[in-house]
Amino acid sequence: MPRKVSTSGRKIVYLLALLGTIVRKRTLHKLVYTLQERGAGFKYDFVSEGNFKFSSKLDKELEELISLGYVKRLYVLNGKFNGLYSEAYSITEKGVKLAERAEFGEKSRKLIEDLVKEIKSKKKSPSTQLSP
Repeated sequence: MPRKVSTSGRKIVYLLALLGTIVRKRTLHKLVYTLQERGAGFKYDFVSEGNFKFSSKLDKELEELISLGYVKRLYVLNGKFNGLYSEAYSITEKGVKLAERAEFGEKSRKLIEDLVKEIKSKKKSPSTQLSP
């Protein structure tokens, strides 16, 4: 019997699909934290490590999405001279198909879409700030 994807998992897949790019782990945690603060219905416990928001429950959710084939884990060069790699995530074709159904509330869908628009406009205009 196939395992079902949680509502939070569906939202994460939808977020990755809209972003349409590789997303570093730290960035994904920050985005989900921001969405949770805005009322998108995530229920993760986040701890602060400096300016990094981290949730072990979110990490477990990502592991589940990877094992189900909706998300893939990548390791990308962190851009510094020391040559270390950072964990990152990308949506799979199977994930894109799941995201097209967007089976969760309209409010959450709108909040995710608005955040992605905000991020994409920020990339075009360096003076725009991402606010929680």
